[in-house]
Amino acid sequence: MTSRSRNASECKLLELTRRINLHKIFGPVDTSFTTHYAVSMGTEAAILRTQYVPYVLAILLLLVFAAPRAVVAAPVIMLLEHIEDGQRITTEIKASPELKESPHAGKGQLKFAILPGDALKAKLRPNDRMVHLFRKVGLQYVALCVIRVRYFRNRDTKWLPHFQLNQEPLFVRKNKRWVPLTTVKGIATMMVLTSSTLPNAEGYYPSLEFGLTTGLTFIDSWVVR
Repeated sequence: MTSRSRNASECKLLELTRRINLHKIFGPVDTSFTTHYAVSMGTEAAILRTQYVPYVLAILLLLVFAAPRAVVAAPVIMLLEHIEDGQRITTEIKASPELKESPHAGKGQLKFAILPGDALKAKLRPNDRMVHLFRKVGLQYVALCVIRVRYFRNRDTKWLPHFQLNQEPLFVRKNKRWVPLTTVKGIATMMVLTSSTLPNAEGYYPSLEFGLTTGLTFIDSWVVR
């Protein structure tokens, strides 16, 4: 409220006081001024409330979004396991869409195993996932295979990931053409399952074990979709 409006309100209040004193001395007086003053003050209050509402809302929103919140970690979809020097090495693959470099990139293995990650507690089945596995040839990432992930309820009524392997043909860019990798490096592209587990009715396995028919298998990176 400006100084001019405050002065006007004070003048109105003094006039109201004078009329009340006259009422005591001379009896009833015209109350139109009192009514007008009350209406005027109510209007001013309503205007003030209207003017300050956006600021109050902005402060409340700022407090809500500035409050510290817990960061939900991405669930572990599956575990990539291999044996190195007689020890089992396990690498977590999380539900992250970025290309992830394996901490064991460049190390070929006879076999890799896929084991279930986190069991999720939810009313509805979580969405299917696709994990694209790559090997690195020079500066290029070459598709090796795709692991399809689908969730099924376990005995604890939690959703546990199951897996299905789909092999991708190995190609590499050479002389502005896509050519089979086998003709470039002589690497066999046949991927075979060596695990003894059986699939469920939808064709998904509780775990996988796989490798190439000849030579070592390299899993240097992956992307989750």
